[in-house]
Amino acid sequence: MKTLSYLLSLLLLSACSTTALSSPIVIYNQGENFYPVQIDRHENNKQSRARESQSNVTVLYKGQAMQAVNSHAKGILTGVILVKATDQKSALLIPALQATAMGKDFVLLSFDEETDLYSMLIEIKKRADVETAEIEVNTRRRKPR
Repeated sequence: MKTLSYLLSLLLLSACSTTALSSPIVIYNQGENFYPVQIDRHENNKQSRARESQSNVTVLYKGQAMQAVNSHAKGILTGVILVKATDQKSALLIPALQATAMGKDFVLLSFDEETDLYSMLIEIKKRADVETAEIEVNTRRRKPR
């Protein structure tokens, strides 16, 4: 199943823009594939404009900007990895800043800004007690009322 998901990601990448092709990392979250983008901020008339630029990002950190492969959805990495485990007690022992049990099989692992989330995701997926794991991408920006 993981191999099929990876092959589908590669197929989707071959059909998308050069910005996505320049990034070696694609993650799956909320039914979409995301790749990291680099954001350049420039002040102009008291407004911040963000311009995507090509990026050869090979690590993912909390706060990293992400772009969906097949849609205009953009998001930010929250620093959380959601894990579905066969043994929740042993999954809670995965080294993280904070581990929270959710329901019967799920564990939320929170990491700080210095932790490479992509390498952690790879290590977590190698564990025998882990069924699936994915890095959370926040695509819903809260707007003040």
